[in-house]
Amino acid sequence: MKNFLYLSVFICTSMSVFAQDVAQSFLLYANNMNMLNPAYAGMSEGNLVSFGFRKQATDIQDAGQSQFLSYSRPIKGNLGVGLSIVNHEFFVNKQTDIAIDASYKLRLNETMDLSVGMKLGGVSYAINYASLEVDDPLLNANVSSFNPLLGIGALLQGDRYYVHFSIPNLLSNEIEKPKEDGTGAVVSEAVTQNQPLYFGGGYRFTLTESIELTPSVFSRVVADTPSLIDISTLATFNKRFSFGLGYRLDTSIIGSLNFKVFKNASIGYAYESITSDFSVVGSGSHEFTLSYGF
Repeated sequence: MKNFLYLSVFICTSMSVFAQDVAQSFLLYANNMNMLNPAYAGMSEGNLVSFGFRKQATDIQDAGQSQFLSYSRPIKGNLGVGLSIVNHEFFVNKQTDIAIDASYKLRLNETMDLSVGMKLGGVSYAINYASLEVDDPLLNANVSSFNPLLGIGALLQGDRYYVHFSIPNLLSNEIEKPKEDGTGAVVSEAVTQNQPLYFGGGYRFTLTESIELTPSVFSRVVADTPSLIDISTLATFNKRFSFGLGYRLDTSIIGSLNFKVFKNASIGYAYESITSDFSVVGSGSHEFTLSYGF
């Protein structure tokens, strides 16, 4: 009965989830922005490595979870380099993105910089149908694929504001999925992932010598999928501790905390509380990040 229930949910949601899996919807994306936008590679003063974990819909068995790692550093001549690895799992789906990032920063005037970047790597995707243990010819064979990845991004940054835009993968990824041809035979059908586009921006206000307030907007757009729009505000105290509160339009409310453990290391935590109809079958999502600069 359990496998039958899982299979029913999978059949009803797999196509929409398949389109969204590649479009990661991180909560603490500001801590790992070069995963989404290669123009952020090398934005830190030195080496910066970040890794984290996200668990979605904590009340649902085999719900989505992600692990991610990013690294970046500036090099000579206004250049920056980086590396990003993202592993995402949902039910019987698994996707891993690995990419190298390169960026170049151009000084437009005394207070404004324009950075552009490129992302190059690959995407591995797999569906483990055998784990369903269902006697169905459509679900007897596992499916896997590997596709190249090529992305671009830009970041316009001033003393108090920033605007960013990126397409992490310009290439169409395809995976062969089984289908019945009407005669009872099982054949393969190519399914194409819709690639996401990200854009957003923010402005930093100084309230006192020790308190800063940064309202921001972050958007993810994917064809044939509802857009993700985050509206949030981050309050930072003494440049060591920050608290954020955001609203993911028609979906959820997000709260976040970031604090420096010591000079070069910081920890972040975010919780997403579901406000959509999905809340009747699942609670929220947790995300943790750890960043270290050297």
